[in-house]
Amino acid sequence: MPETIFIGAKRDVEATQISDQLTHSGFATHLFDNARRLREWMADELPDVLILDFAFYRQLEERPEFFRSIPTVVYHSSMELADRVRLFDHGVREVVVTPEGLPERVAEVTKMLLNRARQLRPLRQKRLTYGTLKVFPLIDLLQNAILESKNLIMKIRMDGWHAKMQVFQGHLIATEAPELTGVDAFLKTMFLPEGTFTVRAFERHEEVYTEYPSTFGLIAEAQFERRKIREFTRSFGVENPSLQVREPLSEDLSEEAVSVLKAINRFRHLRELLIKHPAPLWRTFKQVEWLIQQGRVQVRKEKMKVDRLQDQDIQFLRQHLFPENVQEGKIIVLGLPSSGKSDLIRTFAGLQKSQVKSVQSLDFTRIRLANDLRLSLFGVSIEEYFQPILEKISQGVLAIIFLVDFQRPERFEYTKYLFHQFIQNYDVPFVVGVTNWGDGAEDAVRQVRRALEVPDTLEILPIQVTHFNDLRNLIYHLRNYTRSEAEENNA
Repeated sequence: MPETIFIGAKRDVEATQISDQLTHSGFATHLFDNARRLREWMADELPDVLILDFAFYRQLEERPEFFRSIPTVVYHSSMELADRVRLFDHGVREVVVTPEGLPERVAEVTKMLLNRARQLRPLRQKRLTYGTLKVFPLIDLLQNAILESKNLIMKIRMDGWHAKMQVFQGHLIATEAPELTGVDAFLKTMFLPEGTFTVRAFERHEEVYTEYPSTFGLIAEAQFERRKIREFTRSFGVENPSLQVREPLSEDLSEEAVSVLKAINRFRHLRELLIKHPAPLWRTFKQVEWLIQQGRVQVRKEKMKVDRLQDQDIQFLRQHLFPENVQEGKIIVLGLPSSGKSDLIRTFAGLQKSQVKSVQSLDFTRIRLANDLRLSLFGVSIEEYFQPILEKISQGVLAIIFLVDFQRPERFEYTKYLFHQFIQNYDVPFVVGVTNWGDGAEDAVRQVRRALEVPDTLEILPIQVTHFNDLRNLIYHLRNYTRSEAEENNA
């Protein structure tokens, strides 16, 4: 499987030449002309190498974690010495500066980096661990790392929100989260009720110093905040209450209160609000508590979620998907890298206490449903070179889940073409899941059905890939779409 290279550039001509040279050498390249799109893709899939022109790099300069975790090449026709030093300080691996032959030189340096990384990748993959927070509480992971004096990098994600913690010899030395760093980022991360995590061991020979207070003290503070918030929510009889703004915004409120009210309109549930609102966790919570006391916000009770496949779910799979006397089957999850297919696989695997194997654009897990019944899930990225992978794993497939990233409308035409190829070539039940739909789930479903021309007989559901109920719901909405129906629609 070819290595993946992301190229971010303002000047299309040079970037295209670099891409052509690397593609000709057998690598998979993706071009980005704005930083927002690049960040969205990297939230779901990390490349083997990141190539940026100097102007594009400046848009990401505030996010140095990109350059420290991914081999990065920055290029330009000319550059001051001070700028080169700053690039290396930020973690950039190679800086290419030449007035002539720039695309050729960047391609050569990139190949060198990939060759070096290729030798290290098998060791790194053996030291990676994936999981789900509901199965392995983050506090337990951190306490274990401290007690055993481990060196770990933990990356945690939930519905597009992501954080990173670094532990050196049992001491917390760094935490980063959207809009926050340090203690505030740590406390918010430790509040995560669900999501997926990646843990990687690392080696460092020089001494590392931390400005954090006692790590056990921080854990105790995080547990205190969780306990107080849990006591507050249980007073309403639910673990994760739904919030609703009761009154229009008024001028007598502070800017912070107005910001929280706007966030409530966007993030309906308390837990999601506390995580995704950019302010520190405790400050947001106290503001919500005050708004409820003032009657500006009301709490709506909802039923508790189911977090595992139940007996009736397994019976449904046995009766409606598995052929008679067949004990093993596959469900294939297809989607762009940004669609959340990897998180979907990891959510299923984590809650069923199964392991996930990931190799670049392919994720795989096997779930034991019963003593005589096993289900394998394959997540395949519908980018270059995916067809050979799909052909190898498609034998014995029971159903296909097709994910569409609503935030990538520029890929709808490509996605539409592939979707119709799949429903014509695979005579199995299908369902379409729409991810990253923001505030308007129903509108997103309508737009996707229209853009992809999804037949009326197939279901489209808005989902959040780390919410198990949404994934469970996909299974119950799998529908058959036969080749004869496809031929009639194409006639």
